[in-house]
Amino acid sequence: MFGKRYRPMAAPPEVAGSGVQTPYLAVLAHNDSLRAMLTDGLRLSQVGQVHAYSSLQELTDAKAEFDALIIDLDLPVTDGLAICTAQRKRAPQLTILAMSARSGMSQRVAALNAGADQFLEKPVSQPELLAGLRRGLARGRYF
Repeated sequence: MFGKRYRPMAAPPEVAGSGVQTPYLAVLAHNDSLRAMLTDGLRLSQVGQVHAYSSLQELTDAKAEFDALIIDLDLPVTDGLAICTAQRKRAPQLTILAMSARSGMSQRVAALNAGADQFLEKPVSQPELLAGLRRGLARGRYF
């Protein structure tokens, strides 16, 4: 689904002088206010370089590869669980955080079985999102 790794023209920034490159994060959410809240919070936390998308088509058209995918499973056209499954098969090391307003046990289990590393209930708690993201990215030695 993703093409070459997205990198800006300049050298990527390092994480707080550690010599480790900044992770690239993709946020996929169709709701404008949710997408803005997530991207603003992630940018303020300086956890990585954030790119926001409102549809699978936008994400695919970006031809980019990311270190983490934060996905709203409640997408209107595309099955969010199918995206999780496809991304997990494509990139086993990818950190995937899935969220949904449907927070029953069956939804949580379905997201985890589809390849999500963590399930977040909407409205999303920023500290929980950041903790899950840092834990997942730690596998890639970003922190």
